[in-house]
Amino acid sequence: MLFDATVIPRKPHQVMPGVVHLPAFFTSDEQREIIEQARELTRSVAGTPVAMRQPRVGKGQMDAWMLSLGWFWANSLTTDLFPTTPWGANGDSVKLFLSRKD
Repeated sequence: MLFDATVIPRKPHQVMPGVVHLPAFFTSDEQREIIEQARELTRSVAGTPVAMRQPRVGKGQMDAWMLSLGWFWANSLTTDLFPTTPWGANGDSVKLFLSRKD
């Protein structure tokens, strides 16, 4: 479910030093596009070493499934013959991924 954050206007909120929640940063259409791209990425890596996983926390296992784009890091463009995307620490690669139209 997507949320229209413009219905109840809210100011940015600093969650902790260096982390700020920005309500209405993405429009509903932009949120939908990001979700569609994330689903496409998730499908494209299914069955590979970077596929979604259920992380272990302590002695238990989370119910949530997570896709960690930085979980497998390599200096080359492949890991075990599976293509990977070089994600930069500054987020530029993420911005590039979000802006792509292919």
